[in-house]
Amino acid sequence: MKLSQTHRQILFNTVEKVLEEAAFALVDAPDEEQDGECAPEAEIASAVEFLGFFAGATAMIAPMSLARIFAANMMGLEEDDPEADGKMSDALGELMNMVCGNLLPQIAGRRPEFEILAPRPLNPEACRRAADGCDDFHAQRIRVMVEGRATEFFLFVESDLLRGLLND
Repeated sequence: MKLSQTHRQILFNTVEKVLEEAAFALVDAPDEEQDGECAPEAEIASAVEFLGFFAGATAMIAPMSLARIFAANMMGLEEDDPEADGKMSDALGELMNMVCGNLLPQIAGRRPEFEILAPRPLNPEACRRAADGCDDFHAQRIRVMVEGRATEFFLFVESDLLRGLLND
């Protein structure tokens, strides 16, 4: 399977829907001016790998402050609740699980079946390097503003770089 700009738009639409409905977070449309570096804030990353009609993964890199908001919103807590700090990785993983589960039927149709593996944490820089090492046919990246914070989402398909990233 080869990715295209259409897949990039589908990724954005899916991310926007999942984050707004599950994490109660506002997502601003991609802006080419946002294609620079993300804000210099500590980051957290998560990925969900899928196998089936084609193989790949979805991934997200978010500022820690945004991951805390996701965790609090998804658990019905206040943003400054210490319990939210301990659930940031789980929240990102669950959001990536939902993005992946909603994205695949949009790309492949409803007939093909996929196995979606458990979310796992990633090194943010390793994720960016993997995306930079892939051509647009094997990786699509969107940078958006979520609750005013620069956030990156990735769709990888059938790339050897992906296998190395997920096996680290």
